[in-house]
Amino acid sequence: MGVYNFSFSGALSTNCTFPPPVSSVCNLADTFSLSFLANSPAIPLAPNQDYFSASLNAYDVNVALNGTTVMQSGTGTFSFEGPDAGSFPQGPYFGGFQFTNTAFSFGGSADFDLGRTSDALNGAGFLSDDDVSSCTSAVGSNAFCFVQGTSARASGPSAVPEPSVAALLILGVATLVVSYVVGRRRSNDRSWFHR
Repeated sequence: MGVYNFSFSGALSTNCTFPPPVSSVCNLADTFSLSFLANSPAIPLAPNQDYFSASLNAYDVNVALNGTTVMQSGTGTFSFEGPDAGSFPQGPYFGGFQFTNTAFSFGGSADFDLGRTSDALNGAGFLSDDDVSSCTSAVGSNAFCFVQGTSARASGPSAVPEPSVAALLILGVATLVVSYVVGRRRSNDRSWFHR
């Protein structure tokens, strides 16, 4: 089981309902950012896989609207699905996505690419299709919005410590060994001197 870090950002409009009328121009004046973690086993892509879906429980959800934090360490759900519309097994996929939470939600048509490895969620990218999605937030409900985001593996069974942590650990052990050897040598030198 791995931990994945999802990060989304975008803009929404309260003067234009979803879907926006063709004749109207929506002013995307309100911005948002959203980040959360989700647990999932590594999901491999089968060769020529023509459909992909995932449904994840989100935690450590953080939401900011217009630069103001409206939620920290919350929970929610994120799901996406769709058929492969490209010539590569990792996409692009054209389908839908949805995030729900008490402070902020979005959903609608989406384009997404999956990671180029055996771990599809590592390096995935998401984009609201034709820049049209529906957002519900404290700023306004059922608003037109633009959403883009990514996901990356944060940790898992194959995770290794960062080089800086490993280097500090090695340096600490080396310092202890040197201190022990020098202290022992001095102790031996003094006992010979006092004979």
